[in-house]
Amino acid sequence: MKNIIDYVENEFNNMNEKKFNSVDSLILSQVTNYLYDDLVGNINNIKPPVYFKDLLKAEYFDKMFQSFIIPKKNKHLLFALAASPRFRDIKINYHVSKSDNNEEKQFSATTFILNNEYAYLGFRGTDTTVIGWKEDFNMAFVCPIPSQIEGASYVNKVANLIPHKLFIGGHSKGGNIAVYSAMSCENNIKPRIKTVYSHDGPGFREEVINSKEFQSIKNKINKTIPYSSLVGILLENHEHYHVVKSSGVGGIMQHDPFWWEVEKDDFIYLNDLSAKSKYVNKTLNTWLSEISDDKRKQFVDALFYILNSTKSETITDIAINWKTNLPIILDAIKHMDPKEKILIMELFKQLASLSIKNISKTDKNYVVLQKK
Repeated sequence: MKNIIDYVENEFNNMNEKKFNSVDSLILSQVTNYLYDDLVGNINNIKPPVYFKDLLKAEYFDKMFQSFIIPKKNKHLLFALAASPRFRDIKINYHVSKSDNNEEKQFSATTFILNNEYAYLGFRGTDTTVIGWKEDFNMAFVCPIPSQIEGASYVNKVANLIPHKLFIGGHSKGGNIAVYSAMSCENNIKPRIKTVYSHDGPGFREEVINSKEFQSIKNKINKTIPYSSLVGILLENHEHYHVVKSSGVGGIMQHDPFWWEVEKDDFIYLNDLSAKSKYVNKTLNTWLSEISDDKRKQFVDALFYILNSTKSETITDIAINWKTNLPIILDAIKHMDPKEKILIMELFKQLASLSIKNISKTDKNYVVLQKK
């Protein structure tokens, strides 16, 4: 199985020699998860751009890779990017990172100047914090969420700083923010947007899908979701999508970009989603369509009350310590509505798939060392 790291290590054509593609977008959207705060110029404190080689500073690695269950894959990717003829000359700038528990907001974006003609605006997906996941679920009853508003503002600011044609994209929540930002940015910027990439990003409420703003950029959206997608099929999904072969086990592992299979300069595509993915999609979206926004909010608040009852700050901690957390979770949900209980248990079953038993021995040792 070849993945995005193999692509970076074997693609020698630079951005002038071969046009930007969906695999490039997934790679840069993954890179937006690295924490650049001290290494890249902030959009409000503009500095000269940096290159991938400038990020190879070991003293920053703990911080850069702290949000990943398996940091070594991301570190491997960074070293490959710094050496790659395709990526090493990309200029990185205009970083922004904001997190606010009171607003239930977790937002970050970075700009990659690909060449003299094109730039990629990448939005970070959900990190492992519980508050980051809470904002994702808030999409079920609120639009726009704070990060969507931040995204549109970011596109407006960056587009006024650079003359380039724009690619906009992200993975997970970042993909949703990319679409919302493209549809909500200033009208004079929209013609400069060439493609909007949503890699397994959640969908939108029906009124958003039907809005003239969404319709104005609908044909520019390139949406990719893995075979057993869990995240990318949430909410209304009237976006056309491409199904990518993924070797991950379970919906959440399939969501991980490192499991998406690549052949030459593109993904390996399949004809349809898995039967389980379609079943979960139908079950969840049918249930959501039958309840009010107040009821949706009640469900999401109840879900995150359960998560918070474990005293874990990150989803990773919940997954790794699932044997300890499971009795706490079961006790917290025993008085819930039966339909809600089924949906919550499905989520926690997926989280269990991220547990330490699914991490290789080498990676397990690394996680143990990180936790000491």
